[in-house]
Amino acid sequence: MKPHEVVTHGHSGARVLRFLDGSGYLKSAVDGAAADLVDDERERLLWLRSRDVAVPAVIDAGRGWLHTAAVPGRPASDPWPPSSLDRVATIMGETLRRLHSLDPAGCPFGAGPVVGHGDYCLPNVIIADGSVHLIDVGRAGLLDPRSDIEDCLESIRGPFNPQFAEPHAQRFLAAYHG
Repeated sequence: MKPHEVVTHGHSGARVLRFLDGSGYLKSAVDGAAADLVDDERERLLWLRSRDVAVPAVIDAGRGWLHTAAVPGRPASDPWPPSSLDRVATIMGETLRRLHSLDPAGCPFGAGPVVGHGDYCLPNVIIADGSVHLIDVGRAGLLDPRSDIEDCLESIRGPFNPQFAEPHAQRFLAAYHG
């Protein structure tokens, strides 16, 4: 295997490696439920990319593992200069509004009125100059839009992202509602 570093053992039970040569990430899982979620993510990445949603490209995949391309930028949950926090909150709202505005016809995943992320939180939105990418889309599909909104508000207001405060939650909502 190429030189890598362990990025995380996520909440899903999957292990994520980042290849040091910049060629992307490898997500893998051995148990049934976590392996199913990795397989679900592959299918959702392919479907979302076919709808021009900015998500990582699938390089290769097999049962319970997924190699995706790296995307530019850094997570919205990273420490940003205080002068950038309003912009990050606005990007979060605008990005979710665009995702929820996708035509839900033909979406084979879930049941609900809009196409959503399923885990829309600060670490799962990668921001760069001129681009925004969504990652960890294994639960994406048709859903109640309130679930994505609530996930994001919890992420902004919660203890894991103390650089954000209630005004940023309100800015996110204002950008989402346009």
